[in-house]
Amino acid sequence: MNANEGFHEIIVQASNNPVMIDIVDCMQSIIYLFRHTVVYYNRPFLIDELENIYKAIKERDGEKTESLMKEHLQSDLDFCIHLFGDGENR
Repeated sequence: MNANEGFHEIIVQASNNPVMIDIVDCMQSIIYLFRHTVVYYNRPFLIDELENIYKAIKERDGEKTESLMKEHLQSDLDFCIHLFGDGENR
């Protein structure tokens, strides 16, 4: 869990993007829930996604990094919605 959190913190701070840093700061509770959920329940392909994001950053490919980050966040959201249900069957 600490490695996952550390990875994301490095990405945010290294962005030097004050808007992104502020948004992440404001969303800490939601981010905490997502991070713990996807790690605890071993979301498929999580590590592969992070490795691909790291490689894109290392290659300085901004468009690829952005695309991979969006896919990663959507996968986390989809996983959590599936795991917790969408509320219709409650």
